[in-house]
Amino acid sequence: MSAMPLVFPGCNLWEDRKACPKILAVDCSLLEGKALYADIWIFGPQEGLLARSRVDEHEFYRKQIFEVQEGDYNCYVWANLGDETILTDINTLGGKIYKSSSGIGDPLFAFAKSAECRKDSVTLRVVPRKMFIDVFITLNGLKDGEKASAELMCPYGGFTLAGEPLMQQSLACAEGNHLLHLRMMRPGKLEGTALAILFAREDGRELRSDFELGNYLVQNNYDLLSDNLKDIYITIDVAKMKTVIGTQPFENVPPVPIRF
Repeated sequence: MSAMPLVFPGCNLWEDRKACPKILAVDCSLLEGKALYADIWIFGPQEGLLARSRVDEHEFYRKQIFEVQEGDYNCYVWANLGDETILTDINTLGGKIYKSSSGIGDPLFAFAKSAECRKDSVTLRVVPRKMFIDVFITLNGLKDGEKASAELMCPYGGFTLAGEPLMQQSLACAEGNHLLHLRMMRPGKLEGTALAILFAREDGRELRSDFELGNYLVQNNYDLLSDNLKDIYITIDVAKMKTVIGTQPFENVPPVPIRF
């Protein structure tokens, strides 16, 4: 037996179906394990906001259904928008998303897709694009009472609603004596991204090293176009003043000297 076509109340198979409502379904199942929640925007043919909703991780398995008229629609999905993110003009196509202050930053994922709603139903499957790079710094050789801090400066710190990186100087800071965790948002380009390491030695001296991390990543063919950006792992041997930088999966490259 063949499947019956989807029919909406007030429409039948013999009348002009262009005026009949259509179903636009958004499938968030690929966000499972990556996000706690996701925000969905649907913009209509006249570029107006048709719908905006938040989906909890427990609902990712279920398609989100929007009733629309025949036409072209834009769908934007952002996952993990939290307290570390600032939203401006967010209910318009000119909406912008920025990392706030010098905190760690939210682990954002994004998706943008247009849909031509001509048939009775159209499904968009959200393929999440990672919008951040985690930087993990392991410190070896620090003596008791010594600690270090790090500052990661990037010329990019925001996005359009469609996910295009925006020039906005951003800063991430961390402090500790063994593992430092920093995060930067997906940049438009790597040049200009700088890392500063500061050591407070037991004799009261303060040492600082500035490193052009962005240029180094470019020289080592870091793939900035990947949907799944690789995180960066840095190991610093304080006693030998030697640094090793790699990505995940961890790929070692020749040690990088650090100068203070």
